[in-house]
Amino acid sequence: MPSYRGSDRGIQRQREISDALEPAVKPRDDSSVVTGARFSRLQALLQTYLRVENLRLLGKIPEDQALRNSVDKYQPVSSLEPNAIASLALQAVCEQLLPRIQEFHKRQGLQFGPK
Repeated sequence: MPSYRGSDRGIQRQREISDALEPAVKPRDDSSVVTGARFSRLQALLQTYLRVENLRLLGKIPEDQALRNSVDKYQPVSSLEPNAIASLALQAVCEQLLPRIQEFHKRQGLQFGPK
C-alpha cells in the first residue's frame, strides 16, 4: 500500500475514506444503535480500505444521557456514571474483548498486563 502521509494525495485519500465511513458510523437519525445494515456496511468498508477480515460485533452501546454528560465533561462514562446503561454495555464489550486480546498476546509470545 503506497504511503501518502503528509502529501496532498494523502489528505485527499483520508477525506475519501472518511466520507465513505461516515454513513456507516454516524447515525442518520437521533438513534446511535448499530443496526445490522450499518454494521455490514462498516465491515465492508473496513475490508475494502484497511483489509480487515473477520470483524465481529461484540455489542451495542446505547445512547443515553450519561454518555452525553461524559462527553461534555471529558470523562469516561464508566468513571462518571458506572451504573449507566452505556457503562454497563461498554463493560460487557470489554469482558468479551479482554480474553481475545490476552489470547492474541499469548500467540504472539507477548506479555499482557503487569510484569
